[in-house]
Amino acid sequence: MKRMIGREMNRIYEQRRLRAELARDSAVHFAYQQHPRLEALDREIAAAGADLLLEAIEPRRPEAARARMARLKEDRSAYLLAHQIPPDFDQPRYTCPICHDTGEHDGERCSCYQALLVPLLFDEANLNSLKRFRFDTFDASLFSDQANPALYQSDLSPRQQILGLKRVSEQFVAQFDAPDTRSMLFIGKPGTGKTFLMACIAQALLDQG
Repeated sequence: MKRMIGREMNRIYEQRRLRAELARDSAVHFAYQQHPRLEALDREIAAAGADLLLEAIEPRRPEAARARMARLKEDRSAYLLAHQIPPDFDQPRYTCPICHDTGEHDGERCSCYQALLVPLLFDEANLNSLKRFRFDTFDASLFSDQANPALYQSDLSPRQQILGLKRVSEQFVAQFDAPDTRSMLFIGKPGTGKTFLMACIAQALLDQG
């Protein structure tokens, strides 16, 4: 399962990068069609870059390429500004601008990785049905607000009891990573909300990673 999800993650990231790069290529092609002078400037800048490399290899070469490169870049910036072309028109627009759709940033997992991983885990574990179980969709009105100590062995009404359990469950989720947090055990008759609360806890924990 872990390998399958890993392969799927890699495939999705690869597709995102490819899509961004193809869109970039299309944008550059369109810009060059509309602005031949821009294409000429970019070609000249590329040639000046090659000359700069030669200067680095041969220190005795005249350092004309550096000044030429600076002038060309100034001309290019002025052209983009004059024709209202975004300076980053030739850069890929990745889904995640932080990691550029690689899943990693500065040697660590990017925040987008978790956002992509959770839905895949849902699908793989067939947990999509959990998505309808959430604390914010909890409807306490389904439970009676009439106390019946003889029936429920409590002076509290079923509604008061379930709302108390909901608060405890939410606290459990909030403190889940705390070292002193203990497990929860739900006991009771069928139809008293145990399954719903457990599903809400599972969904909330998945949401927060």
